[in-house]
Amino acid sequence: KNSVVIHNGVDFSQFNPTIDYRSLVRKEYGIPNEAYCIGYIVRMTKQKDPFNTIRAIALSLKQNQGLHFLIAGDGELLEPSKELVRKLKITSHVSFLGFRTDIPELLSACDAFTLVSLWEGLPIGIIEAMAMKKTIIVSDIEANAELIAHEKEGILVPRHNPQALADAFIEVQNNQEAGRKMAEAAYKKSQILFNLDKMALNVAEVYKGLLND
Repeated sequence: KNSVVIHNGVDFSQFNPTIDYRSLVRKEYGIPNEAYCIGYIVRMTKQKDPFNTIRAIALSLKQNQGLHFLIAGDGELLEPSKELVRKLKITSHVSFLGFRTDIPELLSACDAFTLVSLWEGLPIGIIEAMAMKKTIIVSDIEANAELIAHEKEGILVPRHNPQALADAFIEVQNNQEAGRKMAEAAYKKSQILFNLDKMALNVAEVYKGLLND
């Protein structure tokens, strides 16, 4: 049988990098304006590997106290993740926001986005971060690599490797101009491949073809 691949799309009127909630969100959650803020916006489940993400946060903070981490999402590993943050004594650098629907506003407050999933389909969260022109740090699984070319549109790191992830956090904070260039490239890619209107047109074309057959 013939098959057609239609990529996920996002609404670029909603995920628009010109919206600016940076100061508002940071003030609400006590995130310093001068901090380099990395967003981790996920379901807090084994698939998203929150424990290794938090271990990487702790490792990065040993070298760079200018980092802050915004963690949004709910799930069975949320409370254990909070406990791990307390155990590692990094609570002042981590803001847990719980379940949220205002993702564009949260991304607006962040400088970068991270997602080190152990497996994925085609992660919509990465596409949203691309659309919001954020520096992206993700695991090197096949689905993520389909979206992000390493050191061109973001940084890919190995799974189960907190040190590699910590190094990437430090790298993007220390070299923000390179991060902005990767974010710009990822943004342009999102506009071409992952536009919601284009997705709808592609679906409509498939149905038209089936009707004509």
